[in-house]
Amino acid sequence: MKLFLVEALMYLPLSLPWGILCFAAARWGLQRKSPRLRRVVRVCLLIGLALLAAGMVYGLLRYCGVLVFPDDDPSSIHLFNSSGGDEGFQYLYMCGTVFLGILAALRQERATHHPADPQKAADQHASDC
Repeated sequence: MKLFLVEALMYLPLSLPWGILCFAAARWGLQRKSPRLRRVVRVCLLIGLALLAAGMVYGLLRYCGVLVFPDDDPSSIHLFNSSGGDEGFQYLYMCGTVFLGILAALRQERATHHPADPQKAADQHASDC
């Protein structure tokens, strides 16, 4: 568990800006005025989410040692080399933060355009005018 926390803190400065940047880029694309462009951006983001989910599954399998390659060193974990566990954690962490950034942008766009309570949305729209 300590190793997991050490690696998480080690990769946080690298992955957090990527997640924030992907959130901002996805939100910018989803806020375009053209409905056709928004639809294209949404489809591209969903395809990207599927690829990131595949990267997270690959990272999890590598980190847990289920997916092992012949050149991996199974006897120890090297923090700064490219062993299977480290590589898997990098994939899992980096894909996960970008995945969460894009997912947050999609969730925010959905909440903006498809409110849960229509009466509350109508009241909010009336107060904005």
